[in-house]
Amino acid sequence: MTDTFIQKKQKIEFRDIVLAQVKKILDIGANEMRGGYYKETPAGNFIAKEYVPDNRKCYIQVVEDLAIITYSYFDEQMTKWNEDIEKRLNELIKKFEKEKEKRITNEESYEDLSLQLIKDRLTLSKELFKKLNILLKNKEYLKGATEILDDDDDEDEED
Repeated sequence: MTDTFIQKKQKIEFRDIVLAQVKKILDIGANEMRGGYYKETPAGNFIAKEYVPDNRKCYIQVVEDLAIITYSYFDEQMTKWNEDIEKRLNELIKKFEKEKEKRITNEESYEDLSLQLIKDRLTLSKELFKKLNILLKNKEYLKGATEILDDDDDEDEED
């Protein structure tokens, strides 16, 4: 992990992993949600191309990862919400695949369908993240979140 708050001597607890994942989601969500693209930068006699990832897909992925990480802590309500969101996602994907197949058969573009699927998945991911935050609040994961590094600071003072 390149962007982390965990230091050498600190024990990693499950709670810290969850909070780090929430931080990633908030960091990605704070940026403009746009598609991936190639950024061209002059480098001497040539132009270097660097791919800038699709923030929408990154957001979707980290929210899904948080759901996976916290899955064993789901209560009855969260399980129902998760099943509903998964059902709606599967319906979206089936609808997309069916329409995509029609367009391929007719030699038509389906790029607009892909964009709509990403938008719909992003909407579901935001809904899932809200529900996961309710779970985290109920499980008191956010309680004392600012005290994460206090133990490490105390060890440094004793040395």
